[in-house]
This record gives sequence, structure tokens and C-alpha cells, in this order.
Amino acid sequence: MKKEKKVNPVSSTGSVIKGTYDKSVIIRASSRGGKCPNLKGHINEVLTVDKINRNPLNIFKGKRAELTKSATAVRDDIVVKKGSKVVKRMQLKDTPKSISDTIKRVRNGQYRGTNLVGTKETAAAYQKTVASMSKKGKTVTQKMSSNGISSDTTTFLSKQALGGSLKGTGKQLIKSSSKSAAFGGVISGGISGIVNLVKLKKGKISGKEAAVNTAKETVYGGVASGVGVACDAVTTIVVAGTPLAPAAKAIGTAANIGSSMAVDAILRKGEKIIKRKSKEA
Repeated sequence: MKKEKKVNPVSSTGSVIKGTYDKSVIIRASSRGGKCPNLKGHINEVLTVDKINRNPLNIFKGKRAELTKSATAVRDDIVVKKGSKVVKRMQLKDTPKSISDTIKRVRNGQYRGTNLVGTKETAAAYQKTVASMSKKGKTVTQKMSSNGISSDTTTFLSKQALGGSLKGTGKQLIKSSSKSAAFGGVISGGISGIVNLVKLKKGKISGKEAAVNTAKETVYGGVASGVGVACDAVTTIVVAGTPLAPAAKAIGTAANIGSSMAVDAILRKGEKIIKRKSKEA
């Protein structure tokens, strides 16, 4: 008799991919700025470069963003190139709580000739302050656009690099877990869909069974992935503030996989109990 599989390793794939990407962002930002208090600013730059470079339209047009050589550039943090030609310059800002200093620099002409790009919160604070100043007769002509990245995200990743209190991370934990759950569900469901389609074509299962199996794996993969990425982040933040800091993300990844697999096993055990109970009823 074939032994029933207790867990599905694929269930942790979504959260591991998310955790691996977060680790790469932290490594690149730390390499650029070191473990400085303003690491979230460098994380914002790395996230922005990645976002630009994975945009299908930019790929089609042959445009690619890269960080400037200086981590303390006075004007340009990022340049976008088409071939060897620079087609756009960007100064990144993640300063929603110190927007007055940013505006002071703008009025002094420090960022003339480059594009001001802020996190969602920074751009909103900038626009609000500029509008308020305009009513008082103080004009600020340079605009700031948003990169669509939240300061909550940059701060959350910064904590994973520097360690610190878990206080105030609840909102970002939920957001990050939700995204990972959706991603993990797609991966698990997609793989299950392919496997069940093959079984369906071979006549091993019915169309209804294929649909039910795929839906089940989508849910299981989503839940396990969501829990995994949360455990990864929490573990990394806690360990990053200890002597084990260099291995923080690796330990976080281990916690990620372990928790994902544990949740998957619990869900499958619950399903088995429900099936047994329904047969006994």
C-alpha cells in the first residue's frame, strides 16, 4: 500500500522566494550604505531599481536602471540608461517625517536637473507641504513623483537588517504575509493544476477531482506561505539584534521553511480527520 504523503514541499516555495528576494535587497543595500541608521533609504533605492528593471515596457524599450557609484550622491541616486546613454536621472527620498529638510534642499537648487522620486508617504507629505507653502506665497516649483513603494516596507526590511523592536511591525507583517500568501497560492495551485491535468488525461482522476485538488493546494500553499514569510521576518528581526546577526536571514529562512511545512502538515491532518468523521457520520 502506497504511503500517503503528509506534507507538500511546494507549500513553502512562495514564502522562500519572497524571503530570498528580501535577503538580496538587504545584502545589496547594506553593501551600498553599510549598517547605517538610514539603511531604509538605500533599501528604497534598490527596490526602485528592481521595480524599473522588471517593468516589461522598459525591458522592451531597452531601458535599464542602475545605482550611481556614490552612496552619498548629492544629486543622482539612480540613472536610467538606454544602451550607454543616460535617459533619466533620479534622486530618491524616503523622508516623510523630515520633509521640511527635503524642501529646503529643493529650494536651494540641490536637485535641479534630476527627478525627485519618493516613497508613497514621502511624495504625499511633499505635495501637502508644498501646497501649504504655496498658500503662504512660498513657491516650490520642482515636483516629486511616487515610486509606489511604502516607507513601511523599507523600514520593515531595514529592521530585518539592523534588528530592533517588533513594535510597530504588525501592519507590515500582515501586508507582507498577505502578498506571500497570494503568491504562494498561485505557485502551489499552478503546480497542482499541471499535475492533476496529467492525471486527468491519463484517466486516473475525474475533472471534478482535478478541480478540487487544485483548489485545495492553492489554499494550502497560500496559508503556509503567509505564515512562513511572517515567521521569517520576525525571526530575522530578533536574531539581527544578537551576536548571530550575520546569520539572521539564514536562520529566518530556516524558520520560514519549518513553519510553512508545519502548517501544511496541520492542514492535511485536519482534512484527513474531517474525511474520517464524515464517513463515520
